[in-house]
Amino acid sequence: MSWEGKGYQIKDELPEYGATVWTYFSGWASMGDEKPPMFWTCFRAGGINKTFESLTWEEAQDKHRRVVEKVQRALPRKDVPSTSDAK
Repeated sequence: MSWEGKGYQIKDELPEYGATVWTYFSGWASMGDEKPPMFWTCFRAGGINKTFESLTWEEAQDKHRRVVEKVQRALPRKDVPSTSDAK
């Protein structure tokens, strides 16, 4: 995982699936429905743009892990050139 040590952030770039999963703390409360500040897990891949909310860091870490696992199970792998093939 990248972005560790940045304080409540996890970011996984999954180029073999054309996807990014990013979990972070949003310090902004919702003004529309009075929700408290939350952790957001954002999933982006092609035309897919989903955000999941968690109240605690532990829930957010679990959600992040589950989203990454679902990406690996559900999305087709793309051909990504290997850096070892470069000459």
